Amino acid sequence: TLAKPAGDQSVIVRLDGSVVLNLANISNENITLVRVGDKLVVLFDNKSTITLEPFFDQTWKPDDIVETK
Repeated sequence: TLAKPAGDQSVIVRLDGSVVLNLANISNENITLVRVGDKLVVLFDNKSTITLEPFFDQTWKPDDIVETK
């Protein structure tokens, strides 16, 4: 489950093996999603970030190990 970090904080989540990402806690937040290489960066309005790595495969699609809910 992802949660909004405190202001100006950065969190890195390493996705190893099969992962289910629960986005319910941030579903009402104002966010921007940015692809940086194989990473997905979630930018929040309080200048905090969550970086999910690796998120994308070589074909720019979400990696097969990632399932979102």
